[in-house]
Amino acid sequence: QALTLFNGEFTTRQAGKFSENLRRKAGDDATKQIQLAFREALAREPTAQELTSLQEFLKQESLTQMCRVILNLNEFVYPN
Repeated sequence: QALTLFNGEFTTRQAGKFSENLRRKAGDDATKQIQLAFREALAREPTAQELTSLQEFLKQESLTQMCRVILNLNEFVYPN
């Protein structure tokens, strides 16, 4: 199930739309994109470690890939 969710067409499409929305609202600033993504998807700010990790991630991967990761976090899939 986890791989289906991560690699599924629906999740990929939603990650693309999510990344377009982040880019429109936060511009090209990676820090602002990450912070906004956490606020919109998880209703919280990223921790310092999460922020640093995702800033490094975005140096190698696209914003859409980062959105796929966020949409597959247990915290997003199974909110409290």
